[in-house]
Amino acid sequence: MTRRLRVAYLIPVFPEIHNTFILDQITGLIDRGLEVDLYPVAVGSYDKAHEEVRSYRLRERVRHIEVPEDRVLRLTRFVSELAKPRSWTRAVLGELNPARGTRAMSLVPAYTALSFAANEPYDVVHVAFGNLSPLAERILTNDRARTGLVVSFRGADTTSYLRKVPDAYDRVFARGALALPVSVDLQKRLLAAGSAPERTIIHRDGVDLKRFAFEERRREPGEPTRMLFVGRFVEKKGVADALRAFAAVAHGAGEGRSGAQFTLVGSGPLEEELRRLAAELGVADRLRFTGPLDSKAVVKEMAAAHLFIAPSVTAATGDMEGVPSVIKEAMASGLPVLSTRHGGIPELVEDEVSGYLVEEHDVAALTERLSRLIDQPESWPVLGRAGRAKVEAEYDVDRLNDRLVEHYESVLKT
Repeated sequence: MTRRLRVAYLIPVFPEIHNTFILDQITGLIDRGLEVDLYPVAVGSYDKAHEEVRSYRLRERVRHIEVPEDRVLRLTRFVSELAKPRSWTRAVLGELNPARGTRAMSLVPAYTALSFAANEPYDVVHVAFGNLSPLAERILTNDRARTGLVVSFRGADTTSYLRKVPDAYDRVFARGALALPVSVDLQKRLLAAGSAPERTIIHRDGVDLKRFAFEERRREPGEPTRMLFVGRFVEKKGVADALRAFAAVAHGAGEGRSGAQFTLVGSGPLEEELRRLAAELGVADRLRFTGPLDSKAVVKEMAAAHLFIAPSVTAATGDMEGVPSVIKEAMASGLPVLSTRHGGIPELVEDEVSGYLVEEHDVAALTERLSRLIDQPESWPVLGRAGRAKVEAEYDVDRLNDRLVEHYESVLKT
């Protein structure tokens, strides 16, 4: 197109240490000459942000009015913002409707509507996670803006959220939003929920292959096996299953088991429970909890590991993964992967070709496959090469960001 596309990117939180695929999309769009403004509903930590947040000066692109935590300050600031030009729009008034319940009373959606009202209309509003799309649809409809709506669907927004609110996206689909699920599994769920097939297109989250140098994994004689998990400590990540499988193999005899180590990168509500479990299993001294790390530190941890474990499961709420980015990153770096038949993971990891897959919560099978990997280090380079080839073919962020721009242009033609 002859002019720069203006894109508003609606995000739950920015910046944050997780979800580097969001950051890769944003910086990729900027690299391609698009004018990108950021609308984070909540503000994260700039002190702990990835380097790209600073190098791309992304803080200067934030257009969402910051929502104070204190409720009195929140109301006071909201009233002062209403005194500014362009504030009293249909969208803002709509989000103040008491019929919307406690969410409206919190003023958070009204802050989002007010933030959009303070800026000129965009060509495209890209919603980073589906559960924010009903709000985006209401804002665009009430402002009568001729703006394309693009929505990424990445996991919980299509599993547990739709399970809780089956008609959540009816108006979004009716508006003609372009739905971009990250996997075939999520695509099927969206189609079943009423999304039009011609507007429901798989768009995978990519990996910056330049960031992850490929290296075939080998274990020197007498060297202990080093295993790695990266992710949030929440139910759907299956970390407890990983600990039980690790304990079973670490207590066994044989090359690579003596002194075996397990590094867990991340944080979350289950951390203390996981630490207690590790102590009960007698492997606390074999574990290292690093806390959350930025992308550069994660690259170093992957480079130092022999094997990657990601035994995702369906949470009690129905929350499921899309296609976890950390698995793609591990495969890009050459790590053999042990995971589960869950969500879109089988679309990424081919069992016995680029890694191993077991059923959810099958700790016995997880243990058996982990034992096989430890006992057969000669298979690591083969699995690693296949994994890298898969990511290069289907998850290269540069190609995917080119395609994303094409998606934006397509919604402007309809």
